[in-house]
Amino acid sequence: MKKIIGLYGRQGSGKTTTLNLLIELLGGKGQEDNPVLIDKYGEKRIVITPGGDDKDMIEKNLDAFGKAEAHILVTATRTKGQTTDYLSNHTGVNPKEITWIKKNYAEIRTDLVNQAQAEDIKAVIDSIIGK
Repeated sequence: MKKIIGLYGRQGSGKTTTLNLLIELLGGKGQEDNPVLIDKYGEKRIVITPGGDDKDMIEKNLDAFGKAEAHILVTATRTKGQTTDYLSNHTGVNPKEITWIKKNYAEIRTDLVNQAQAEDIKAVIDSIIGK
């Protein structure tokens, strides 16, 4: 079964930074907005797509997810509108299988907030795959 984790928040809230930190936690190397495949994490293939602020980017991210034949997609989205609607309605994944996580935001110590949230998302992935 395919699963999607959508990290949503306003522009500039640190979604890309948080997802690049997640990529590093899972043993990969972040590449700004570009999709990254984590080939074997708990015997699962995970695609993490830090960019996702518009419909075109979400379509590109879903294409990368499909081509990789991955089990889990972790992607950034805006809080509402095109990106969240598209992810909910055009993925071929049961909307009940999408886990929505709100991006934590802080005015100071954003590095700590982003790192902690990356670790929280890793814990969600670990619970999904039973690790």
